[in-house]
Amino acid sequence: MELIDYIDGLFIDVPSIPDYWITARSDTAFKRHASIWYTEMKEIQGRRNWPWWKRKIIQKQSKRLKAIDPQKHELKCRCNQNCTLDDIANALQDIRKRTNIGKYFPYKSSGFKQKKHFRVEFKDKHRERVAEVTKKKNSCYTCGSTDHYANKCPKAKEKVSAIEKVPEEEFPTEDSESDSIGDAIREQSYEEQDPREEFLVEYQEETPLEIQGKHLEAGMPQNTSSTNLCKHTQDAQT
Repeated sequence: MELIDYIDGLFIDVPSIPDYWITARSDTAFKRHASIWYTEMKEIQGRRNWPWWKRKIIQKQSKRLKAIDPQKHELKCRCNQNCTLDDIANALQDIRKRTNIGKYFPYKSSGFKQKKHFRVEFKDKHRERVAEVTKKKNSCYTCGSTDHYANKCPKAKEKVSAIEKVPEEEFPTEDSESDSIGDAIREQSYEEQDPREEFLVEYQEETPLEIQGKHLEAGMPQNTSSTNLCKHTQDAQT
């Protein structure tokens, strides 16, 4: 396959290449079974031009060419005869750039395992910073020490026991506040009004009660008997 590509490239650069030069090149290029086949065909067919030899090589050695480079052979068979591999490679590169096909294929490593680069005196500053932050967070908010939490702080109990009992007289209650407000309102009202008005009493006449035309004095009980028992409201009115 390399011989075919090489000679095709020479024909593009130099269109008029003598056939004897190609046959001489083919004798050195073919090896083993291919060289035996080429010598036998040359003795039988004699001198032939390069397109004829190319067609015979592909027809006879098609299976070997497919086994060596199947993708390349498939492209060569489907493409135009005047087309070269450079044109195909350029077209494939353009397609790859536009569609980003290469990102779906895994990267092929060379197999050489490199050691990780590290410094001898390496200090992880981030880890120290995290330790400082956690140390600051784990502190007692009552006394400020980092040895314990607030629920186990001994100074908190001392503060609670050190509080002196204040007598209840010093703490104002709701009743005392309401009494003081009422006294202040009364004092203000006494100053505005005449003190003699407190002893004035309004006179009210006694109004008799009227029940179906009968006048009864206010406050006097009605005369009732055990014989005359009322069974209905109308009986009580009569």
